[in-house]
Amino acid sequence: MTPQGSAEPQRAAARAQPGARGDADRGGALPARVQIREVGPRDGFQNEPEVIPTDAKLELIEALARTGLRRLEITSFVRADVIPQLADAAEVLARAEIPPQVSVSVLIPNERGLERALELREHFQEVNVFLSASETHNRRNVNR
Repeated sequence: MTPQGSAEPQRAAARAQPGARGDADRGGALPARVQIREVGPRDGFQNEPEVIPTDAKLELIEALARTGLRRLEITSFVRADVIPQLADAAEVLARAEIPPQVSVSVLIPNERGLERALELREHFQEVNVFLSASETHNRRNVNR
């Protein structure tokens, strides 16, 4: 933000730079590369109405890890009573056999989840966190 209270001049200057975010919308060149993080195991499992057996989760995660993906979010350390589909997060993380070229990440909703994940620190390279843009969303998403 500028001392005058507006960040718009900086945003406009950034948009004017070649290769800056937004160029594709104006017909400019696309970025030279993108990074994709597959979140299907974590996001997909948590949305299933029934709990998927741990061995079935591991089978899918390990198959995805062998496809050439470079980043894979495999679970989240959430409360089991809230999202029972991910109650086995520690076991999934500990047992998953992921090729070394794949960066494994976990989603962390709060400090307690981080503490639980860090007990298995040697099994992942990245921690993903999320935040809400509004109090209402935060209450609905993590009840905080």
